[in-house]
Amino acid sequence: MLRFSISLLFLLVFFKGQAQGKSIDLNPVDTVVYKQPYGLRVGIDLSRPITSFFNKNYTGLEFVGDYRISQNLYIAGELGNEK
Repeated sequence: MLRFSISLLFLLVFFKGQAQGKSIDLNPVDTVVYKQPYGLRVGIDLSRPITSFFNKNYTGLEFVGDYRISQNLYIAGELGNEK
């Protein structure tokens, strides 16, 4: 029985070693191309209307916008009033 067990152990170790024979590519090729969004973004500064709601002596509203020209270049602007 011991001889059978040792033979079986060597056989299993041999198959385990053969399974690890292939090299694994750790840097798979990414085929998905991510496009950076370019264009105009607009928004509202929410702190001013909220402050106007809670403080009756304050009124204010501000609109913001930016346009992405390239990877690291933006044009930005703000328009608003405050009393």
